[in-house]
Amino acid sequence: DTRRIINIVKDNRQQSIDEITEKFNTGLEILVSSKTIRRNLHESGFFGRAGLRKPFISEENRRKQLKRCLERKDRVLLLNKMIYFFS
Repeated sequence: DTRRIINIVKDNRQQSIDEITEKFNTGLEILVSSKTIRRNLHESGFFGRAGLRKPFISEENRRKQLKRCLERKDRVLLLNKMIYFFS
């Protein structure tokens, strides 16, 4: 039964737990609750998390960002030395 639930989820990862439960219960004599399905999915490693959005960084902006970081690297070291000196 766990494999059947996982196959239903893999068909469409955007489904709600109620839709998954409804699809799973079609053709069954004994109905399974949505909490049981959710628990089974969690045990199998499926969770309802949204993916992290990663902004597109063009090659030109990547070079500019690296250049800016390299320029400021010495500033950070200098600030750290000043903080240690005054502490």
